[in-house]
Amino acid sequence: MQLTFTAQHQSCDLRRMMRPDRLGILILLIVGGCSSVDGPNRMDLAEALRTSPSEISALRCHGFPEEPTEYACRYRSRNGAGLWLHQEVVLAIDGSSWIVIDGPGAPHKP
Repeated sequence: MQLTFTAQHQSCDLRRMMRPDRLGILILLIVGGCSSVDGPNRMDLAEALRTSPSEISALRCHGFPEEPTEYACRYRSRNGAGLWLHQEVVLAIDGSSWIVIDGPGAPHKP
């Protein structure tokens, strides 16, 4: 049995691509391609705290416009009794690794 594949050439019609029902998808593709991952991830935080990544969950970090190398992170960590506690820490990039500059501790209430 022999299978053959043929390719058909289709011209790129921008009017067809810019239809309102497809515009949202196009914008998501463009924005998604431009975004970059900033700040520490779970592995980075675990290394800075000298713990296992499995002891950290629900990590959310945000940077500070005035300090582009610092990030405040909220996360959950497992305590000695196996319960998950909400924590907050401020990390800064130091060369190629992350260091703790404040915390960890309970999250501050806004």
